[in-house]
Amino acid sequence: MAMVLAALLMSGIVCTSSQYIYSKDRCASNGETMMKIRELVIQQGRIQKMVDSLRRMVKKLEEDVTKTHENARIVRKELNKYKDCKNLYINDNTESGVYEIHPFGNNSKVSVFCDMMTEGGGWTAIQKRVSGLVSFDRTWTDYKTGFGNPNGSYWIGNEVIHQLTKRRNTSLYVSITLTNGTRLYELYNQFSVSITLTNGTRLYELYNQFSVADETNNYRLFLGGPATGTLGDSMLHTGYPYKYDLSGMYFSTPDRDNDRWSDNCAALSNRRGGWWFNWCHQAFLNGFWSPESWYRPWFPTVTDNKQIKETLMMIKYN
Repeated sequence: MAMVLAALLMSGIVCTSSQYIYSKDRCASNGETMMKIRELVIQQGRIQKMVDSLRRMVKKLEEDVTKTHENARIVRKELNKYKDCKNLYINDNTESGVYEIHPFGNNSKVSVFCDMMTEGGGWTAIQKRVSGLVSFDRTWTDYKTGFGNPNGSYWIGNEVIHQLTKRRNTSLYVSITLTNGTRLYELYNQFSVSITLTNGTRLYELYNQFSVADETNNYRLFLGGPATGTLGDSMLHTGYPYKYDLSGMYFSTPDRDNDRWSDNCAALSNRRGGWWFNWCHQAFLNGFWSPESWYRPWFPTVTDNKQIKETLMMIKYN
């Protein structure tokens, strides 16, 4: 009806006031009113065109938002493929070496060494030492963000470790590769013998549960068993729980003391380096490299840093 009335008004056949419809003769004396009404009708048409245009714009925006959400979903799916070395392994990257992963789930990349051979493959190395060229006597910030080079020696960074282990059931694999002629007494002392190992002998310990809290909790370590392997358990159940067990310990560095001892374990002259110290430790893989003194790398199995050719700490979600 409104469209018909508008057409009549535009043609001049009828006119209207707020209450009546008049004949053509009477409209002649009311031309000013007719002109205003026509202007209103024209304006209404323009408004309708604007509304239609806005509706098209809204529809286009809705389509764009839908496409954006779909693209974001695809990107998240792609990034999750490469969140850690196990995801890489699952997606047919089966050669050990240095890869880029996305532990934070965005476009930031972290270079890591991936072990695709040990215990089914897919291990992300969080610590790797092959020489003393990279110093591990570092600050809190260095250990937080990471340092070194995964092609050689490096620490992946406590923030990355937290991201990789939060809300995930993760295992820790620790290995020490020994130098030529290393003699192990303590590991076999129940038999009163010593064994001389050839260059490249690799001892390991596997912990079934491993995670690290965030920085507000000083990257607190949570470690659980069972612990199995050839190194012996020097982190979880040492026989001296108050002094040397490391599960539940906060991370300490020479410039940030979070251990249980009255002094700072990380700042002692024969220890200096970041670690989850208690009072202080029987396992500490970030000490001075030979020829300097590295106190108790993995006591009692490995007592001298001169025995060490390489260390490796790797994690994988179960």
